Amino acid sequence: MQIRVRLYFERKMVMEDVESVHYLYEAGIFFAILGIVWYLRRPLSFHVLQRIYAWNINRSKSYSNVIWEENVRVFQLLNEYKQTINKNLTILDVGSGPAEYMAFFPDKTKLVCLDPNLHFAGYIKENMKKYENVVETDIVQGYAENMPFESERFDAAFLSLVLCVVEDVRKSLEEVMRVLKPGGKLVFLQHVTFEDKRLLAYVLQRAWVPFARMFYGCHATRDTVKSIRNAGFSDIHMQYIYPKATAYSLRKCVIGVATK
Repeated sequence: MQIRVRLYFERKMVMEDVESVHYLYEAGIFFAILGIVWYLRRPLSFHVLQRIYAWNINRSKSYSNVIWEENVRVFQLLNEYKQTINKNLTILDVGSGPAEYMAFFPDKTKLVCLDPNLHFAGYIKENMKKYENVVETDIVQGYAENMPFESERFDAAFLSLVLCVVEDVRKSLEEVMRVLKPGGKLVFLQHVTFEDKRLLAYVLQRAWVPFARMFYGCHATRDTVKSIRNAGFSDIHMQYIYPKATAYSLRKCVIGVATK
């Protein structure tokens, strides 16, 4: 009897040791996988997440079709500016994405697309085939806060839904001012904050902030209008618009033109 009891406990101890080794083995595999994912996080982001983001933005066409009439009216000012200086324009599209606003640029425009996501390049080239008004396009990887261009290079710049995602709004606008020629134009379309705390949109917009990083950090609560007014432009024309085909919390936008 004593021998059987002893054998039972010895067998139980062996089984517990085997289970412990098994758990350690599984834990080791789990943490090894986590380590591999962490090590490969940047290439995974580039090859998967950024590719998906580029595809989705190109598919949605953002605001270009939603506010067609407003775009035509604002970009007409660029056509007038072209006639004033009597030369073809070189335009910088900051945070260009697929360059979906290409249709609105003046004829014989030379376009430079600046975006940190190079997966937009294919979509930009597709748009070039559709719109003959753009005769040349350069695609440059970079950020609004640190543009890889010499000063006073561009006749105009375009910012579409960019100032809500950049890390530093003030620095981005300083860079725009730096690369624009004297008298150059900034055309902008931006999300702006609701200011009336009684509005449901105000509450929803602020509830959106914790999820902003899922959408490249879209911080629609920034006071973008104030930032543009304080950037040092000599003349600014802007108006608020409320595109109905967009999310309720992102519906308030500002569109306009500023002159350096």
